[in-house]
Amino acid sequence: MFKSPFSESMLANARKKGIFSLRVHDLRDYTTDKHRTTDDKPYGGGNGMLMKVEPFYKAVKSITGSGKKKTGK
Repeated sequence: MFKSPFSESMLANARKKGIFSLRVHDLRDYTTDKHRTTDDKPYGGGNGMLMKVEPFYKAVKSITGSGKKKTGK
């Protein structure tokens, strides 16, 4: 899904020059329910679905290492 858009034009050139890199993470790896749900119904009803905050939060903590306890002062 992400290979094509990041393999063309300015983004491809930037990747080749090492200006940025791209790593994709599966948000379902950071869920806690048996169905690995990442979306939810909007509060108050209505059409569409919303992304849950919890999987994003857990993913960012895991990827950045901010969930680890710091030692020292």
